[in-house]
Amino acid sequence: MNHVIYFVRHGETEGNKQDIHQPLEMPLSEVGIAQIEMVAQSLLPLHPQRIYTNDYKYRLQHTAEILADALQVPVEVTEHLKDQSKPTLLRGLSKDDPQVQEVKKLQRLHAGDKDWHYADEENLHDRIQHVQQFLELVESRDETPVVATITSTFIRTVRYVIEHGTTLDAEAYERYEKEVPASNAAVFVIGQKDGGDWEILEWNKTYP
Repeated sequence: MNHVIYFVRHGETEGNKQDIHQPLEMPLSEVGIAQIEMVAQSLLPLHPQRIYTNDYKYRLQHTAEILADALQVPVEVTEHLKDQSKPTLLRGLSKDDPQVQEVKKLQRLHAGDKDWHYADEENLHDRIQHVQQFLELVESRDETPVVATITSTFIRTVRYVIEHGTTLDAEAYERYEKEVPASNAAVFVIGQKDGGDWEILEWNKTYP
């Protein structure tokens, strides 16, 4: 069986509008809820078998709940979709805050070192492992297509793994962060080829 995954980035939050590093409990805004309701309608004809999410960030779980209500499919929480790419101490701070900029500078400097972490963050090596483990989970089951709710960091890491494997290339990943689009409530589709490798089928599809 060739698997297909529809990754859905969470809908808009107030934190997105304020351009801050968001608290874990941040829900979707009214606009974000409406966005995900439209995504759900687009997914209905595809008959997804399951929705995967993570309860570490409520905006992911909130997105999954809206999708599940419309699609009438089970939701499974998995730690493999966890994304803690920013340390706890940055939550609530503007992305332009000097402290945030200093942490990002250190993260870029050490991005190629799998053993280096700033406080309680998950580094690039950790995020690559999460992606690999999630893909292995999907491959182990006879269900397709499936849906997964994710952050922009997670989906960019998915693309990085598909195109670069497990190599820690800090400069390459930084380009992904700057140049690879990942809009709120966008859908990203990947499929498994006959040989077992994954490929990108659609990227950053948004709905009006």
